[in-house]
Amino acid sequence: MALSVIEKLGGLDILINAAGLIFDGDILSTFPQDYDYLMDINLRCAFHMTLIFHKYLELSRGCIVNISCALGSRPNAGTIGYCMTKAGLEMLTKCAALELAPLGIRVNAVSPATIDTNLYRYTGMSE
Repeated sequence: MALSVIEKLGGLDILINAAGLIFDGDILSTFPQDYDYLMDINLRCAFHMTLIFHKYLELSRGCIVNISCALGSRPNAGTIGYCMTKAGLEMLTKCAALELAPLGIRVNAVSPATIDTNLYRYTGMSE
């Protein structure tokens, strides 16, 4: 399927790995299957997509953008699995950037965070 899409569109210029999932849970309450699922969605998918599509990005000298989170570099109690997967995604980004640069592929991550606004507080989401 990927090949037919690339053929139809004439190539691939950018890959955005934006899949992400979060489960609440500390180290004592996170079930192994929840951890595995977070790893599959938040980290393994980005690795596989990079592995599959790097050859097409090499042809276009394209780029990869991984969507991380501020919690990838800042610990947060109660979301250990999520924080670990996003930290792993940031390391995947750094390693892939080094390894794919000689092929002409740029790899970066964007790490959005929440902003404490009136709307954020109004909806009860502030910390």
